[in-house]
Amino acid sequence: MPKVDKLIDGLLKLQDVIFEREKDMINEFEVDKAVGNVAQIEVYDDKENYSVRLKLDENLRIVKTDEEPMHLIRMHIDTLIDLILGERGGRPFDFGRAYAEGHIEFMGMDYHLHAMKMAKAWEKAFYRIRKYLR
Repeated sequence: MPKVDKLIDGLLKLQDVIFEREKDMINEFEVDKAVGNVAQIEVYDDKENYSVRLKLDENLRIVKTDEEPMHLIRMHIDTLIDLILGERGGRPFDFGRAYAEGHIEFMGMDYHLHAMKMAKAWEKAFYRIRKYLR
């Protein structure tokens, strides 16, 4: 899915711009326990699947990697977009709600712990992106 690849790459680039402007905010979020956490993200639509391995680096940035993933996070493209926007149907939308409503799947080694740590890092990045764009 080339459009998802472009979306992920764009988010990662925008994350770098925002983090440079908000260096003092990095320690505000308690996601440092997830450093080194590697997740395989699978995004699908009606026609195809897209997969990328992402890692939370020591600077609390989400980066692409070739390392073996600890777990899998799988969702439809609409879910990814709603997570980025932070809302669905006019209500707040985050990984917890997406999981509770069955819009996202977590699998793998200790996936409840590790996938939720990665999800928390993504939520913080999405929050910063939304804040920056307002």
